[in-house]
Amino acid sequence: MTLTELLIPTFSHMLRGLSAWLDKAAAYEKSKSKDPDALMTLRLAPDMYPLAAQVRFASYQAMEPAYRLRSEPIPETLLALQREGWNAEHRPGTFAEAKACLANTIAFLDTLSGNALDAGEYIDITLELPQRRGLRHDRRAICARLAARTVLLPYQHRVRDSASAWRSAGQGRLRRACARVSAPGHRAEGLTLPLRG
Repeated sequence: MTLTELLIPTFSHMLRGLSAWLDKAAAYEKSKSKDPDALMTLRLAPDMYPLAAQVRFASYQAMEPAYRLRSEPIPETLLALQREGWNAEHRPGTFAEAKACLANTIAFLDTLSGNALDAGEYIDITLELPQRRGLRHDRRAICARLAARTVLLPYQHRVRDSASAWRSAGQGRLRRACARVSAPGHRAEGLTLPLRG
């Protein structure tokens, strides 16, 4: 299986699913005579970004590998989408904008050729992750974030390894990272999980 065969269908399927969930949520809100745009400010947890940001980040993360794996600079329009996600608390946008964002991303992925990302299989990629300073995290919250990274990273960075070997390695790193932050009163800022074993 090549990178293109793995990533493009996965991202397309994920974004189409997210779009369908948004449609269902909007239909529910309309059945209750509520405005679907209010959904864009909701969060699943207090320290999460709002839904508007989650949609923008999903779109950004689906398009970003198409540029990085082809060794192309990320266009300013895509970086602007990422910044909009970071600032979604102040400008969540509308439900229609979120749907358009997903539709544009799906259309972009559909334009990629059958081997568009394959040349990037062995290149090194550096990711810069934003840090939200000033938030206190408990051990469970940190471990949940690390678990999310552990689940996502095999598909983005270790395509060639067997799934079971990567999963066990990821769980080991997760246990070690959780043990580091288990001290009472520990304040975690900028805790990162290494991308390579």
